[in-house]
This record gives sequence, C-alpha cells and structure tokens, in this order.
Amino acid sequence: DTSVASTGQNIASLMYSMQMTGYMFRNAEYRRSLMESLKGGGSTVLPPVDEVGASLPEVSGQIKVKLSADSDTEVEAAAYMSELRNEVEQLRHQLLQTRESTLEAQGGGLLAYIQSLGRENIATLTSSISQDVLDGMKLLIESILRDADVGGDTFMETSGDKLRELLVWQLVTGYKLRELEAREELNKLLQ
Repeated sequence: DTSVASTGQNIASLMYSMQMTGYMFRNAEYRRSLMESLKGGGSTVLPPVDEVGASLPEVSGQIKVKLSADSDTEVEAAAYMSELRNEVEQLRHQLLQTRESTLEAQGGGLLAYIQSLGRENIATLTSSISQDVLDGMKLLIESILRDADVGGDTFMETSGDKLRELLVWQLVTGYKLRELEAREELNKLLQ
C-alpha cells in the first residue's frame, strides 16, 4: 500500500482542485447537451440529391465548359447536370461522414469534448461559478481538515487509498455543487 505525506495546505489545494474539476465536468456536460439539442439531432442531415433534383427543371441542349485557360468544350447539358448532381451527392456523403466522426469523437467521452474546447474556452467552464459555491467548497475543505485535526502547515500522512477516496469524493462534490447551482439558476429564471 502507498503512503502519502504532505501538509494540510497542500491537501486543501488538492481538494479544491478536485472540486473545481468536478464543477467543470458538470458544466461541460451541460454545455455539450445544450449544443446537441440546439443542433436538433438528425435535422442537420442534408436532403438527398434525388429530392432536390426532382424539383429542378429538366435541361437540354449544349453548354460550353471551360476546362482550362485555353481549352473549351461543348457537352450535353443534361449529362453535365447529372455529373454535377453525382459530385454533389459524393460531397454530401463526405460531409455526413465527417459530421458522424466528429459526433463519435465528442460522444467518445466528456474528456474528448473538453479537449476540443481549447484552453481559452476551458476557463469559461469555471468562470461563472457563484460566490455561494466557492464559499461552500471552502467550508467543506475547512471542515474536513478540522475533523482530521490538520492545520495549514501541519504535516500529515495517510494511505494512498484514503487519499484517493477523499479526492474522488471532492470530484463528486464539485460535480453536485454545479448541479445544485444550475437548479438554483433555473428556479430564479422561472420565478
């Protein structure tokens, strides 16, 4: 079993970091969920070319196509339109595949979504935290350290398993604090 030795101040900082990480994870989940609902699910799929093409008038005759700066050729308009429609269908298929792979990457987990945000946007996940939540985090940390009889500069030693349990608990606490904060924000909006 691993043993961890540190000061109360370092443990407090670690606990606070885990709470903020939990808060950030829940906020990222909210944002990702909102973005998905705003996109409207499957409504982003483009209509097939057949549906679009059915509403287009038939073309006939010859058209002149410029192949390069010094080369022109005449082709059947209907054949040329058919070729363009096939090309559009291929591009739509590629676009759909790209969207699906992007969604899979995001659906691959919350971490993938957070990584896709970039450094600037990650900071916004915790920038709107209320003073009440910050005070709650601080009070919880102080209470835990006081119950363990550990002060700021007091040296302490604990098992790795106990520290892991404490940190997971802090992660979940930050997550739940964001849920409570969001619920309170919604209640205020609805009143």
